[in-house]
Amino acid sequence: MTRPVVYTYQAAESGLLVNSYLVEGESGIVVVDTNLLVSDIAALRARLRALKKPLRAILITHAHPDHFNGALALVREADHDVPVYATKAVATAIEQIADAKRAQWSPVYGDEWPAETYYPNSPLADGAQVQLDEMSFTVREVGPAESHADSYLVLTANEGAIIAFTAPPTATPAAGWPPWTPSAPTSQTSARSTPATAPQPAQICSPSSAATCCTTASSSAAWPPAKTSSRTRPSPSSTPRCGPSCQTPR
Repeated sequence: MTRPVVYTYQAAESGLLVNSYLVEGESGIVVVDTNLLVSDIAALRARLRALKKPLRAILITHAHPDHFNGALALVREADHDVPVYATKAVATAIEQIADAKRAQWSPVYGDEWPAETYYPNSPLADGAQVQLDEMSFTVREVGPAESHADSYLVLTANEGAIIAFTAPPTATPAAGWPPWTPSAPTSQTSARSTPATAPQPAQICSPSSAATCCTTASSSAAWPPAKTSSRTRPSPSSTPRCGPSCQTPR
């Protein structure tokens, strides 16, 4: 392998069709955003296992549960310490909203909503770089946008490939997809419809390209991970302001 390969896991419709990305490098996998519901998080874990390489890091682009809910399950999947990166603003926002979001949405989703939140353990300053072998991730803060704190990531590799990971737009796409949808999917595949085999690669960037290397990979069968009790934490001093996005668990 001379440059990273990016795989996309897209959640089922019940999980808001959220995208997570597995970036395969020479020595391991980096996961960008970690999905929302237990069944989709388990399917993402199955994708990770199928690649047969260790999880090197997790990066979270913004402070919505559909991007940070799965971090704990992925960290527990590994047999080693895993850094969970986010900008300082994103990490702070996650700590402020996670308990309130669980209280709001657990009655709706039941056991599908994770019982605990794993908070980013490696906060990054704006413009910081994370170097993992041949892969270098640069993080840039956006500020309040699609969530209370957004960022985007740019991946460069040893051959100069460029891959950008961004939060979804705040405006409703012209095609009619709701504003919580990352992008209009190329197909709608249930997260429980196919076996947990190695995912097919997304587009591979050439040295001259500057495109976002993302495509929709079909989803796979899931299994329920062990339930855990919520970590005891003090209630946030204030509840984040809500806008139209409060109609979905974001």
